[in-house]
Amino acid sequence: KDHTICLSDVDAVFDDPDPRSSFIAYVRDTLNLNLDPVSNFLIMWLAADSGDAQGFTMDKIRYIAGMSQTKISEERLRRSLDYLKVTSVIRERMPDVFDFTVPDYVSILKRLGSNAHMDELEAKLIDALNE
Repeated sequence: KDHTICLSDVDAVFDDPDPRSSFIAYVRDTLNLNLDPVSNFLIMWLAADSGDAQGFTMDKIRYIAGMSQTKISEERLRRSLDYLKVTSVIRERMPDVFDFTVPDYVSILKRLGSNAHMDELEAKLIDALNE
């Protein structure tokens, strides 16, 4: 009742496993509403593949795109990066070098990256690219 937020409160919110009402579920739903399937696929794989890095290069994006079961064109990659910039997920520090706008994005996104979720993203990506 004193309205003080403690580190344990933040940890409890972050660690809440509820798939419908947790903070992590909120982030997943927000990304799904604001990103196209290509951007969503790329950002989730970037987080899973980035270790503790706070940024990435265009070469890294191309590498991740190559992991898809379907070809993602260079134009589509660039458009997806534009979506990620407009939605403030990433910023371009210099040409072809990008940073996550929030230092904790990588750890938050890693929490979203279950195998089932990644399979679902891959299926949506394939559907979007075959339209």
